[in-house]
Amino acid sequence: VEEPGPSSDCLIIGINGGDLVNEKLPSLHVSLEKDAVTLMPKGQSFRLRNNGLEGVEFRLLEIRR
Repeated sequence: VEEPGPSSDCLIIGINGGDLVNEKLPSLHVSLEKDAVTLMPKGQSFRLRNNGLEGVEFRLLEIRR
């Protein structure tokens, strides 16, 4: 995933459960429970990885202004 632009918002929507963790500071846990929505911090880069043993599914929406 490319780094979002400075005027973009990124939403992560969970589909089947699980947990992601941001490898860059500030560290952030993202719940992927069904229909959970997380707004990523604006203007901060992120590198998300699966924090569990099972596969994960999610949608990433980038809203550009």
